[in-house]
Amino acid sequence: MRTIKFRGYNPKNKKWIYGHYFMNRHQHFIVRNELAPPQATWEDYEVEPETIGQYIGLNDKNGTEIYEDDIVRVTYPPMRGRKVTTKEYTVAWSEQSGMFTPMGLYNADNSELEVIGNIHKRKE
Repeated sequence: MRTIKFRGYNPKNKKWIYGHYFMNRHQHFIVRNELAPPQATWEDYEVEPETIGQYIGLNDKNGTEIYEDDIVRVTYPPMRGRKVTTKEYTVAWSEQSGMFTPMGLYNADNSELEVIGNIHKRKE
């Protein structure tokens, strides 16, 4: 059983918020599990809808959770005379297969995966 959680970017606080997603009156929110600080307002949890992504149930080699819209670098070990190769993939939901793609992420060892950013903002 994998953990179901989401993240989204909050422009007010200029940071990513992780937790449970809900929508109310056409506004999108991510609410954390922990208690909110007393001065928190709904604006502290409102996120840009285009940045909302779901956790796919995998972590990379650094323990970073992998979310929809992340850019993941996969390092393939040498095989049959082939050198070490790396490829970058964008994680996306596939309605056709009913899972997050690329499917190769699920076959890779965590030591071969590294989140290098997301389509909304690459890591600096």
